[in-house]
Amino acid sequence: MKIAELEELIQRSLADFLNDRLSGYRPRVSFTDHSGRPKEPEESEEAWSPESDEIRITFETCPETVETEPAEFHPVAIRGEALSATVLQERR
Repeated sequence: MKIAELEELIQRSLADFLNDRLSGYRPRVSFTDHSGRPKEPEESEEAWSPESDEIRITFETCPETVETEPAEFHPVAIRGEALSATVLQERR
């Protein structure tokens, strides 16, 4: 099996396991060498050593959970004077 296939297999397994526990995030798995450099995706699984190399798991937000509509911003009045919307804005 290739490194890329193993990474994908672990990512899917983690995503299935964490689906209800960590909604809005997806795991990213990378096999790295002892200095932290990613292994080549086409390398065989034998190129990775559990004694000296690492498996790194990070989490990123799912694109479908990112807000697609722009947030509404309104100018803030300070001491009775309205400031330009480009100078100071408040999210409500």
